[in-house]
Amino acid sequence: MDGKNDEANSENFRMFYLLQYDRIDKLETKRENYSNYVITMSSAIYTVGFAFLEKLNFSHLNVLGLFVIVVNLVAILFIWKTRPWVKLHQMRAKIALERYANEFSTIIDEAKKEVIKKYKGGNSLEKYYNKYTYFYEGDKDYFRRSRIYSYLHILIIILTLVSILTNYNIVDSKKHSNKKETCKCVENQ
Repeated sequence: MDGKNDEANSENFRMFYLLQYDRIDKLETKRENYSNYVITMSSAIYTVGFAFLEKLNFSHLNVLGLFVIVVNLVAILFIWKTRPWVKLHQMRAKIALERYANEFSTIIDEAKKEVIKKYKGGNSLEKYYNKYTYFYEGDKDYFRRSRIYSYLHILIIILTLVSILTNYNIVDSKKHSNKKETCKCVENQ
């Protein structure tokens, strides 16, 4: 009887553990797919905007720019909102591992120590990288995948804001130059 319970508990643990990482995989895949769609859409809008720059008026460009900003902000929010769920599933898997498969937990801890030993130290560039990225602790890593995607979306937002402001200054300077030319024409008559 005990053998069957142990076998059932072992199978339940395995299924539960795999389920957590399957959910993490799905969340990360959704996050990356959404980011890729937004980046592609932003690139397409820029391409179309620059291709038809002379045919579009100032308000069209502003609307396209604001759309790019909003969509990229939504992408950043989506990234930030999936992170706690990923951490929840990781914590569930870790607790289950510690409770039902302590031997595996020990192996994971030993492997983590070996990785830290191997990659920590070295030349000054490695020390700087390890000091500021903490590649073995994802929460402290400034260059983890989700943050890199967020940085990319922030860059797109900044470039769009610069484009809108630059375009506004160009349109504003053209209006002033047109007013001066109109005044000269009136004076000459």
